[in-house]
Amino acid sequence: MARRHHEGEGGGGARRRIHLVVLLLICVTCGAVYLVCSPVLRNPFEKELSSSSSEKKKKTMVVGSLDDKESCCHGAEGTELWGEAVNWGPHLILNSSYQCCTACKANSKCNSWVFCGDRDKCAAKYGECWLKVQEDLLAPQVQETGPHVAWTSGLIYREGTGVIELETEHGVVHIQLMPDCAPQSVAYIIELLRLRHCSDCVLYRAEGRGEFWDAQGNHVSMTAFGPPYAVLQGILAAQGVPLKDIPMEARLQVKRGMVGWVEGGPDFFISLANHEEWYPRYTIFGSVLEKNMTLIEELASLSTAPSIWSGVKVGVLKKRISFNLRKPS
Repeated sequence: MARRHHEGEGGGGARRRIHLVVLLLICVTCGAVYLVCSPVLRNPFEKELSSSSSEKKKKTMVVGSLDDKESCCHGAEGTELWGEAVNWGPHLILNSSYQCCTACKANSKCNSWVFCGDRDKCAAKYGECWLKVQEDLLAPQVQETGPHVAWTSGLIYREGTGVIELETEHGVVHIQLMPDCAPQSVAYIIELLRLRHCSDCVLYRAEGRGEFWDAQGNHVSMTAFGPPYAVLQGILAAQGVPLKDIPMEARLQVKRGMVGWVEGGPDFFISLANHEEWYPRYTIFGSVLEKNMTLIEELASLSTAPSIWSGVKVGVLKKRISFNLRKPS
């Protein structure tokens, strides 16, 4: 009996050791999963350096959430754009601003559209879709704006148009704006373009792709999603141009080169990689031209100091990069 009891203890001890080994393996696995996945769950922009971001965060509203920028067709409500008519409104009655925008895209001569979609305010003009031409797409003719205006208007930037320049001491970055995805964001940037100097425009954060994304911006399988987060971050603001309540507009899959707001601005980011894990958090309003991505990579490699923002490890530029916002020369 004593011997059998002793063997039982030995068997029980072996089982306990097996259970401990299994438990240890589970803990190690969970820890590895946490290390890989926690950057996905965590907001890589936990702290914004501009004072207005936290206030803007409370005011944002969602206009749209899309996977593909080609599906964008939004306009700014309460805005009437002027310009030469390609198609007169009474001859084109449609059901929505989206249909009016689509009609403009289908007409090679059209680069702006105006739709009357408020039945009470529009009266007999309800449903009218005017297709128009702007001489300068970065300085469109605005007839009237405000909550009393019945019209919704939008811009169409075709290939080679609607490009702005970020002029830095290291070189010029060209960004293709996307007014059909983020009309109010683009309207704010057009306001900044009217100034000779973008006084508060600066880049303050720079992080390369590390070992987590390849040169094409694709995520390397079985690796973490940062840090580093493959991103440049800065501020788009200037004295004399108050930051209006920019809503959270069309949110896209963040691809390499895309430019978007951190919350409602004026903090913004330029992505160096495809960040599907960020979808659908951010409004995207532009995209860096491919010819400038080498410069973006160079900026991301500049000297930085490590910092922690609300638990997020980031790289803060030791020397901030001031830039000017301008039309192409």
